[in-house]
Amino acid sequence: MAWNIAYIAQAIQGVFLGEDETSRSLKTVSPFDVALHEGKLWRFGAQKDVAISGTLNLVTTVPAGLDGLHFFPSVECENEAEITLYEDPANLPTGGSTVTPRNANRNYADNSTLTVVSDATLNLTGATLIGKVVVGARRSTGGANSGSDIVLKAGSTYIQIVTNQGSAENEVTIANLAYTH
Repeated sequence: MAWNIAYIAQAIQGVFLGEDETSRSLKTVSPFDVALHEGKLWRFGAQKDVAISGTLNLVTTVPAGLDGLHFFPSVECENEAEITLYEDPANLPTGGSTVTPRNANRNYADNSTLTVVSDATLNLTGATLIGKVVVGARRSTGGANSGSDIVLKAGSTYIQIVTNQGSAENEVTIANLAYTH
């Protein structure tokens, strides 16, 4: 019976480590921590001082065959900003600056198969809006994240856009995490 409970704990909460000797409670490690220790967690983003009504965008393309990519979007900004996340525009973004996803476990190589570009030229025709939030001045602490992860589709392109809605230049940082099992 204990094995069945352990199996259920693993499926729901993470990797089963055993049973605590004192409390008899189950010990597990979250999938996030497992990915970190196995070298399957990447950090990537961009930073820019965004002019009034200007934008910073980050385009992330998930290669075909990379199923189950967990994505934790995160944005910090100095002033008020609108943050949007789109999926699969009909026309792929062009240009921009290449961003190299870095392995969060520095004992492993930076071998992510994600393609990430900042400040690309965008055409959002046909794109699906996944999320939209306004943060900063009078609205929140100036940062936003999903609160939980989003599992991205293999072979899809995702676009984060941060638009400065403040009355001054806005220092914006996109600092995302992504991991696979």
